Parts: sequence; C-alpha cells; structure tokens
Amino acid sequence: MKRNDILYSEIRPANKRYAFINFEASEYVVSTKLMVLRSKGIIEPIYIFFLLTRPSVLTNLQKIAEGRSGTFPQITFTELKEVTVFVPKEATHPFLKLVKNAYDQIFQNEIENRQLIKTRDMLLPKLISGEIPINVE
Repeated sequence: MKRNDILYSEIRPANKRYAFINFEASEYVVSTKLMVLRSKGIIEPIYIFFLLTRPSVLTNLQKIAEGRSGTFPQITFTELKEVTVFVPKEATHPFLKLVKNAYDQIFQNEIENRQLIKTRDMLLPKLISGEIPINVE
C-alpha cells in the first residue's frame, strides 16, 4: 500500500468497510478481500474516495453484489470500473481543498484519540490502585 491508496471491501459494500490511507503504508499487508485502489493522477484520490463512499454508490454496488452468485455478496474491480462519476474540472478545486482539509483534520483527530486512549489505559489502573495519589483539597 501507499499513501493516498483507497481500501475498499469486495464483500457487502453496504457494510462500509473502506479506508483512505493518509500515511506511508509500504510495510502493511492487505487482506485478499480488500481491493487496493490507486489513482492514476487524473483525479485526486480523496475525491475518488468521497465518490465511492457516497450512499447512492454504496447502495448500487450492494445491489450488484447481491445479484452475483457465490458465498458472499461481493463486487470486483469490474463493477467498480462501471461506476460513472461526474468530474467538473473547474468546480472540483475548491471542493477538493475543503474535503482534503476536513479529512486531514479527521485523520489528525484519530491519531490524537489513539494516543489519548493509550494514556488513559496506562493511567486508569494506577489511579484505581492508588499507585498515583490524587490530592483533593
């Protein structure tokens, strides 16, 4: 995987199992039931992610998945290639900037949340056991 890749589940698209990779991920391995989507540079990856995660697209892909034979309702790259998107060149720039800034903030918040959870999980047992005293005045 690489930065700006999109992970998209082949199984049950309506379950919303997808992710935008906003970090260097060359050391990571992906499950065989996740498609790795990579922009060819024509369209910004975050815009592709936004389009593929719209409710109407997820609903359509879920219907296609349910129509296929197999153990699980699933899609393939072939079905994704059939997704039609409108990309107005002039209109996307301000939109992309807004969306990218919002996603960057979301990603930063997730990183901070993970760190806060680690800190809480480390401190809480020590507070409960009395290892760390609390001064109440």
